[in-house]
Amino acid sequence: MEAGVKVGEKLNIASKSLVYFIKRLRLLNGRLIALHETYVRSDLGFTIKSSDFDTNTSLYEFLIEQGIKLGSADETIEAKMSSNEVKRDLFLEESQPVIYKERVTFNQEGTPIEFSENTYVSDSYKYYVHIVNVRGEADEKV
Repeated sequence: MEAGVKVGEKLNIASKSLVYFIKRLRLLNGRLIALHETYVRSDLGFTIKSSDFDTNTSLYEFLIEQGIKLGSADETIEAKMSSNEVKRDLFLEESQPVIYKERVTFNQEGTPIEFSENTYVSDSYKYYVHIVNVRGEADEKV
């Protein structure tokens, strides 16, 4: 599929560039809790087929197997109301708050290789952060 403006900007490619699109629904204890929509550049030297993925396949493990050296990622998280598409995909009866997360993953050279939009049913998502060196000061040796 064509990247479009938003995906093109996130992956630093032209909006008419082709990308792979992967749409996955996530379950927890048999309950649908998340929708993951992922776009991967198509100029990385390999193809992605639906048969490459099953319920246990990790996208990042797949990318590593293809020779991609993963580097860093930028991620934003926000609460927002569910769209009609999200309501349909997650079988929500009415519009309700969801947790929306965007991530751009870069290879070790700093090239964006993957952009994902992940939507979580808000009452089933918890985000944990461990902060080291909270004050940002160097360790003092006494």
